[in-house]
Amino acid sequence: MSGASCGRLLITAENSARTDRPGMDHARCAALHNYLVKYAWVAEGRPVASLHSYSNNKFFTVYGAEAEALHPRLDPSVAAFLDTTIVQQPTDDRLAFFS
Repeated sequence: MSGASCGRLLITAENSARTDRPGMDHARCAALHNYLVKYAWVAEGRPVASLHSYSNNKFFTVYGAEAEALHPRLDPSVAAFLDTTIVQQPTDDRLAFFS
């Protein structure tokens, strides 16, 4: 993947978790999630350009009203994470990230 690394996204002794905000560090977690999606996509032999057609597939968009009904019950940081991660279109009626 053109030498890109996820090292800056991982939590280590030298790269600790952020403590300056409530909830999860949704931006960092979403970036790591999207990196792993891209990594798996390329590892399966798919061209990275074809992943861009999924870039607007966000959790609340893909799962519609059923997911929106959960939105008020989610911590704002979790909702922000779900709103910025790439989600594959489901192949059946299960709420699942991976198929």
